[in-house]
Amino acid sequence: MNESDFVRRFGPTSAEYNALAPYPRQTTEFEIQAWLVMKLLDVGFDVRGETPIRLPSGRQCYFDLLVFDREKHLQYIIEIKTFRAKGKLGQHGMTQWKTYLRFGVPVLFVYGMEGAFELRDQLLKWRALDEHIETGRNYVVPDFPDDYESFAAWKLRDRKH
Repeated sequence: MNESDFVRRFGPTSAEYNALAPYPRQTTEFEIQAWLVMKLLDVGFDVRGETPIRLPSGRQCYFDLLVFDREKHLQYIIEIKTFRAKGKLGQHGMTQWKTYLRFGVPVLFVYGMEGAFELRDQLLKWRALDEHIETGRNYVVPDFPDDYESFAAWKLRDRKH
């Protein structure tokens, strides 16, 4: 592989830490975020990930995903959690949630890949409803038949490890 100004490869200095990085047994938050970003971009949403926002307190806050409307106004805040985290919001999660609500837009918590599939479909339905209200025209929500296979593959992958 040729190196460039944009990609550098550093060789390993030792293998002693390799055993400390076992293959993940479950889908990670990053994998859920990456899948959801790509699927939302594919159907025309303006979505940005890991976006830093400076709060009035001076503290910086990072959003998992932000969805913007056509005028580049914030429309939704999406917080991704693994399915294992469902029901375990905790003190940090409650503080995070309260901070997010101050932005005046819906905060959508997504739990696991199943939640990501459901959210993509729900956002399409909300967009279709908004389009209908604005224009009076009916908007067809696309069907994604390959998703059933894709979701089954995610579940199988998680079960195998």
